Amino acid sequence: IEVLLMALVTEVGCLIGVAAMVSRVIQMAVYMIFAPIATADMFHGGALNSQGFRYLKKFFAICLQGAVIYGIIFATSALQASFLRSTNLVSNPLFILIPGLIMVIMILKSQQFANDIIGV
Repeated sequence: IEVLLMALVTEVGCLIGVAAMVSRVIQMAVYMIFAPIATADMFHGGALNSQGFRYLKKFFAICLQGAVIYGIIFATSALQASFLRSTNLVSNPLFILIPGLIMVIMILKSQQFANDIIGV
């Protein structure tokens, strides 16, 4: 039962991750459509302080979010595997659920992680 519960939480986390990635792909497409308009004033007022440069940073943050989500899923899956191999932790069902819950929470915060990496 505990392993089934862990698998269920993991599947929910993966579904949230896939939904977030698909929504980011749609968002990237919209950003690419309007990129010529947004970057038209790229060098107005200095390259690093312009609206166009901020637009590009936001676009790169959206692109990076997919990689962040993949890294989160990979790391939490490895954590789950190590918890399953440990005989001490399997006896406590709370430790079985922790990696899945961590994955769900971190996927929901992945946009903030990507924004922090890019500096948006």
